[in-house]
Amino acid sequence: MLKRACFSALLAAMATSLLAQISDPKNAFQEANNLYAAGKYRDALALYRALDSLGYQSGELYYNLGNAHYKLGQIGLAILYYEKARLFIEGDEDLETNLELARAKTKDKIPELPKFFLEAFLDGALDRFSLGWLGFLTAFFLYALAAVFILQLRQMFGLNSLAGNVAKHSLLVLFAFSLLFFALKSVRVASRQKAIVLSPVVNLKSEPREQSATISVVHEGLKVDITRREEGWLEVKLPDGTKGWIERRDAGEI
Repeated sequence: MLKRACFSALLAAMATSLLAQISDPKNAFQEANNLYAAGKYRDALALYRALDSLGYQSGELYYNLGNAHYKLGQIGLAILYYEKARLFIEGDEDLETNLELARAKTKDKIPELPKFFLEAFLDGALDRFSLGWLGFLTAFFLYALAAVFILQLRQMFGLNSLAGNVAKHSLLVLFAFSLLFFALKSVRVASRQKAIVLSPVVNLKSEPREQSATISVVHEGLKVDITRREEGWLEVKLPDGTKGWIERRDAGEI
């Protein structure tokens, strides 16, 4: 805990000193990538953190943050930033591979509660597309459908034929499905409250106070659901459904 706090303080100080020096985020990101390629992981991490502090968010930035933390042996933080990267670039093969490598180094292997078939199918389908990509598809099908309607009204290109009607109805179905998936994905992202345990060992408490009974012990890198919040505490649900309280400082929210 103390070691992680000292390292975080050092990184914060380095990032703060770099904030004033960043005039071109694109160049700063490339410089950080060059530092990483040269094996200067702490320097690269400080620059990535400075960019994050300035509000620059992207899948590539979080992916590189995860890689830098992984190289420094900080598995919890590596998983945290890989999970953040997934919000922007879901389905990326390199990202998923690195995330699995990081998870393999965690101590807790808690099996998840089985999901209902339809819920598992829907989760799998939503995981294949990012929110941005679903938004693009929805807009594309809407504009294509509007174009077909306009051309039919003007009786151009023979789009009042059977083929034109098939195209119109096909686009209508595709638009409806993409809009539905976009809405479901938006709700999922907005309601998603998950965190990664960052401290090496954390006691799961029955109440949000240090003196309460310990229900279980969890370790760095475990992904949990946040179900409630109290001052300085988070009520979390483990993959097997067990609920308890951990201190907010022991976890990083995705």
